Amino acid sequence: MVKRNCVPLIPALNPPESFISLVSDLKAEGFDHIIVVDDGSSEDHKWIFSELIEKYGCDVFVNARNMGQGRALKNGMNYYLNTYGSEYRGIIPFDCDGQHLVKDAVRLDDEMGRNDSALLLGARDFSQAGVPFKSRFGNRITRNVLKIFIGGNVTDTQTGLRGIPNRLAYEYLAVDGEHFEYNTAMLIESIKKKIPIREIPIETVYFDENRSTHFRAVTDSVLIYRLILSSFIKYTFVSLSSFVLDYGIFCLLTAVLSNAGDARKIWTATVIARIISSLYNYAMNRNVVFKSQKDAKKTFIGFFTLCILQMCCSALFVLALTRYAHWHPAAAKPVVDTLLFVISYQIQQRWIFR
Repeated sequence: MVKRNCVPLIPALNPPESFISLVSDLKAEGFDHIIVVDDGSSEDHKWIFSELIEKYGCDVFVNARNMGQGRALKNGMNYYLNTYGSEYRGIIPFDCDGQHLVKDAVRLDDEMGRNDSALLLGARDFSQAGVPFKSRFGNRITRNVLKIFIGGNVTDTQTGLRGIPNRLAYEYLAVDGEHFEYNTAMLIESIKKKIPIREIPIETVYFDENRSTHFRAVTDSVLIYRLILSSFIKYTFVSLSSFVLDYGIFCLLTAVLSNAGDARKIWTATVIARIISSLYNYAMNRNVVFKSQKDAKKTFIGFFTLCILQMCCSALFVLALTRYAHWHPAAAKPVVDTLLFVISYQIQQRWIFR
């Protein structure tokens, strides 16, 4: 039998009895080593793990209590890298409840044999009949939010069936996330670092409206969207604090220069306030929001070029709406500046501070 390229890694919390048959099928397909993480299963399920060890020779790693899928994957990847990393090309995270098919694991394993530089995603077709509405709707929302605020073009953001090469497994160990949001964190890390992502079509399987899932609808959704939106939330806060700083310095300087003429006072206060607030905005975006490691000179030039273009676009679009759509300038400016605010975030994240 042909030697496989990867080792399946299966986190399991109170797995069904059919898990044993699943492992048997993986063994039959040539997966000699299988790592199973018992993520705090109850005593009633311990016999399943014992049989996996005694009958199929699985490497079973036990968490004393349930610590979440993300932690289970990290523990399993760490064990794999230390034990089998020199023998195989990567790992294939796999579900224990039958949502993933053995033939699809084989497909990802074969693909890893041809290309072990990319993150492989087993992509399902959510347009098929039988896909639960909440899964279809949730994936559509997450896919679009990820694309808008992070980038990339991932069609199945929720898939747990993946092919992770050794180099990426080592990098992903340092990625934050203890529960289901860890899968999203992997995607974000890959997109930001321009790690290739390849989607491999797999069969779409859902049992009983996916009621067996351990996904916590509210808690895990909050963790996932907090990851995706964290940079934008910090970007928004920095922008608001820049405005407060600009306005505060302007008011202070107009008071200090109260004896000067109106034109001199306003121009001086405006220019100084804008310079200070812009430098603050640049420093915060570079070091806190985007945590950029790019050359400071290049990011500085790019940032202030963008500021000038943004200011010109704001004036032109407000003028256009006022002249041709007959909007009042006071109504047009917030709409235009909000749109430019989002566009500026995209440009800063994807090019200036990337």
